[in-house]
Amino acid sequence: MPNRLYWANMRKLLTVIFDTFFPPSPSQKILDSFRGEPKNLYSEGVFESVTYLSHYQNPFIKAAIKENKFHHNKTASKFLAGILDEWVKKQDKDIVFIPIPLGSNRQRERGHNQVESILASSSKQLNIMNNLLYRVTETTPQSHLPRKERLLNMRNVFEIKDIRGMTGKHIVVIDDVVTTGATLKAARAKLAPHLPSGTTISCVAIAH
Repeated sequence: MPNRLYWANMRKLLTVIFDTFFPPSPSQKILDSFRGEPKNLYSEGVFESVTYLSHYQNPFIKAAIKENKFHHNKTASKFLAGILDEWVKKQDKDIVFIPIPLGSNRQRERGHNQVESILASSSKQLNIMNNLLYRVTETTPQSHLPRKERLLNMRNVFEIKDIRGMTGKHIVVIDDVVTTGATLKAARAKLAPHLPSGTTISCVAIAH
């Protein structure tokens, strides 16, 4: 009967074969080289009234963001969720997470919403509402635009559905990356006038 060494060698061989025919992306290689806990990369700060939880320029954070967003990499989703969990455990409010929605075309292209994938990978029991905020306009990806045009790009992009039942909650509008803050600010501006009494709102991004 094969022993542990046999199965360990078989796993290594299968990995080599798989990587030969399906070579990992550069960002996957970086992510695979990480040793430690994602929570060790947690570094909270504030930019343009948005709370961010890590630094995008960290090569492991950047790799995880790319892998999660463009390759629907579950390892990357869980990695980023580990950073979010560090923030969640410090909170003492009744939080409702509202992920920034994608336009329908981009949702089809990617096959998922990258922010929802992070939330779904959390080890915490999160209250998530992913049907309250929606896009009415397909926009040019923010990463393709200079700062001034990013702000204009987000005008009148979002609409909301019935927001009743939120009294006493703290709404957290969340995105994976904040660069100028335009997307999160636009979402908050659309939600804020309709919040029931006693409801608060803030913006969080996994990285900046």
